[in-house]
Amino acid sequence: MKLASQKIFITGATGLLGQYFVRSLLQEGAEVWALRRPQSRLPFSETEQKQIRWLEGDLHDPITLYELLPEGAVVIHAAAKVSFNPKDKKELYRTNIQGTAQLVNVCLEKGCSYFLHISSVAALGRAPGQERIDESNQWEENHLTTHYARSKFHAEMEVWRGYAEGLPVGILNPSLILGRGDLHRSSTQLFRYVLEGRKFYPLGSLNYVDVRDVVEAGLLLIKQRLSGERFILNGGTIAYRDFFGMVAEALHQKPPSYAVRPWMSEIAWRLSALYSLISGRPPLVTRETARISQEHFSYDGSKIQRFLPAFRYTPLADTIRWVAASLRPQAAAHSTSMVLSK
Repeated sequence: MKLASQKIFITGATGLLGQYFVRSLLQEGAEVWALRRPQSRLPFSETEQKQIRWLEGDLHDPITLYELLPEGAVVIHAAAKVSFNPKDKKELYRTNIQGTAQLVNVCLEKGCSYFLHISSVAALGRAPGQERIDESNQWEENHLTTHYARSKFHAEMEVWRGYAEGLPVGILNPSLILGRGDLHRSSTQLFRYVLEGRKFYPLGSLNYVDVRDVVEAGLLLIKQRLSGERFILNGGTIAYRDFFGMVAEALHQKPPSYAVRPWMSEIAWRLSALYSLISGRPPLVTRETARISQEHFSYDGSKIQRFLPAFRYTPLADTIRWVAASLRPQAAAHSTSMVLSK
């Protein structure tokens, strides 16, 4: 099945993943309808913007959503709130759960032909001591459960409810999505961490997937109308120390060289919380991120390759080189400023 001239309605189009979805859809010749807020920054060229049908609205306004959503359209729901700051709990639940529920309801009313939900591996949950996780994992509440994970799990429940009511759905559960983007947002901040010459690395492991792989998987699901299935997307698992070492080599920087021990991370999040309280700025480290960064576990991303044999994961080294190539001018400027400051 081809996507040429098909109406594709997408949320989260201005985010890291959404940008790549939109560009790929335009290349496919699809008719892209993108929901955005009035204040959203548009990370697209003038030519691209002219090809996109921009719709100003909000997931929490079902009346406007109903008016904007084309009959029978394919929907890509990529909008979500991502935060591990306890103060964002209310907004996480409102955006990720209630917003998804509203969109599912409207899609049922408008007879949408397919609903692709971008979830997260966080929605799978994890038991203490569990090291390997696949799509069969059963959700459980424990001390490892974050508000973000809980919000994504319940958002998925809304999507499955839509499926039970007749909406064709596919769910993708990506791990940390790596791609070219804003240095101050999303996973690109990990590259910025190395650019800034930070010295410390967590003792835990990182699960990752290339943003282009997520888009490829999503488009394959849409084209084949593969419904009633969820797929983990995880290209691999690597220790933070090794990941930062690869990034530093690609950016010609020194890698972080001091391990953050568990007791150090416990102190760090408390100091960060105190600084946040005094300054009014979001904490750089929270209790959730501090503890997760010390953990070792991996996600099994092989199921999608059994359903879609043509799908292949991009090697991490290729992803890092690709992202680093877009950051080298900033890396050179950073090195120059360091020399001048001495």
